[in-house]
Amino acid sequence: MFFQHPDENVDLAICNISELYNQLNQGKQNIFIRTIPIEMIPAENENFDAIEDVLFVGYPNGIFDQKNHLPVMRRGITASAYDVDFNGGKKFLIDAQVFPGSSGSPVFIKEQNLRNGTLKLGVERYFFVGVISKVFHRIETGDLVESTVPTSFVANSFSIKQMIGLGICEKSNQIFELIELINRVS
Repeated sequence: MFFQHPDENVDLAICNISELYNQLNQGKQNIFIRTIPIEMIPAENENFDAIEDVLFVGYPNGIFDQKNHLPVMRRGITASAYDVDFNGGKKFLIDAQVFPGSSGSPVFIKEQNLRNGTLKLGVERYFFVGVISKVFHRIETGDLVESTVPTSFVANSFSIKQMIGLGICEKSNQIFELIELINRVS
């Protein structure tokens, strides 16, 4: 059911759920699906500022609204210019509180009212710019020092994984490559 991106360095996959959706729908099961229209993926010539506000939706550390079954929405900013491929890959960074569980979260940039000298009033549009793939973290290593406790001695090393608030995002325009792959297979 899942088609991974042909480039092993791209952490994206796509799944055609149309058959499953049709089966559940025919069985009179209520299905709630939110889709992201492909038109929300920015065109190659879309110019973004070096720093843009971002919004992303997901389940950080598995947290969600359990009563209403809704994900958590978070904000941040781009930490690398979207128009420049980070480290040579079709990726960009966001500066936000990205934690495990955020992988797969869609990332959006809200269209600005003033961009490239053009003023747009009354427009509220979002661009689907990417999918969170990974996070950067720092590992601090140290030694525990022996100390006497009433019943035993302790001597170990330890390390602490510390999130630094940077998420690595796959650019959404790579989804077109996955759609092309599915169309070839189908």
